[in-house]
Amino acid sequence: MEWRCYIEQRVLPLSGVSVPLSDALGAVTAKPLSAKVASPAYAESMRDGYLCYRNEIDSAVQEGLPVVFEAAAGSLDVPELLPGTAHRIFTGAVVRGETAGLCVIPQEYGREEDRHFFPLKGRADVDCHSFIAGAGKFFAAGSTLLLAGEQLDGWRLAQLANAGIERVSVFPSPLVSLCCSGSELVAPTPARRLLPGEKYSVNDLIIKDGVQRYGGRMKSCQVQDCHQELVAFFDNESRCCDMIVTCGGMGEGKYDLTSSAFLAAGGEVVCDNFAMLPGKRILFGMFGSVPVLCLPGPPRAVATLLYELVVPLLRLLRGEKDVWPQEVAAELVADGPEPAASLRLKTGTLFYQQGRCLVMPVKGMAQGNCSILYPAGRRARQGELVTVHLWSA
Repeated sequence: MEWRCYIEQRVLPLSGVSVPLSDALGAVTAKPLSAKVASPAYAESMRDGYLCYRNEIDSAVQEGLPVVFEAAAGSLDVPELLPGTAHRIFTGAVVRGETAGLCVIPQEYGREEDRHFFPLKGRADVDCHSFIAGAGKFFAAGSTLLLAGEQLDGWRLAQLANAGIERVSVFPSPLVSLCCSGSELVAPTPARRLLPGEKYSVNDLIIKDGVQRYGGRMKSCQVQDCHQELVAFFDNESRCCDMIVTCGGMGEGKYDLTSSAFLAAGGEVVCDNFAMLPGKRILFGMFGSVPVLCLPGPPRAVATLLYELVVPLLRLLRGEKDVWPQEVAAELVADGPEPAASLRLKTGTLFYQQGRCLVMPVKGMAQGNCSILYPAGRRARQGELVTVHLWSA
């Protein structure tokens, strides 16, 4: 798919913005992030149990160690452990003093009686593990935690918070402007009944699902099959959004209203030959730094191209890496369509059955989870392995 190279060369991430850590969930880092403080900032217990000196464990099995202090997570007045004593300690509590000779014996490896701790014989010093995390065990101050282009999930945000980071530079959520063109289209409102020849405009609903799912924002409009209206749309939206998508008006000759309007508005055509179906009538172009995708109108084609083209462009604007659908091999459960001169993409459902990865085409407007890539020039048969593009992230 050579056209992917054209897209990757022209679509650049948006400029990064600084946001509080609490607002960064799901965003993509625009710059590398380094720890401001070490984690943990101090030596701490990794288990609920008892803090004692290693060389006193054997004798404590019979004699016990007096428990002289209880160290909870968050305690600020934890003293150093005195020889011949033990501390009841909880996960995350501070461990004071030289930790080399200390260990935390998990509570299930001992018992407490009359304020004395008795380690269980043969279980006290399991694998010589101290169960103490020294200062900086997880990362040191100044160490790189994340590179640019990494998506921030809850675990990564927690890591950044522990590193003393309060704000992060991320790529903003792209604004996608969608135009559905067609004189036959009407909005699917409850009070509106279709007249003969009319169709409900549903492509905005299909595309909005993918745009919002992958971190974008969307606004949409509907226009008639009118050259002037399409030119006005391109002219206005190229000034105020991050990406433009159109559906419809991509017919042959005089019916190719969208492409002609795109050119009339000053757009630059980068690629208009995608060598696949659907894709014969697709245009990828630019208004300066704003990418434009002009798609055909049939909803099934739009649903397929949403994950093959629209979502990858959106993810490039968000600064993500590896934006194209993941490829897997799957076994067809039914013969493919009649052969075409170009690669043919059809919506399918991928599933597993008795250890086999299977894929079947969907019919009508049923929901799929992948694209089936039928080879050019021949008909794929039931039981054949074919390439499948997964739609999930």
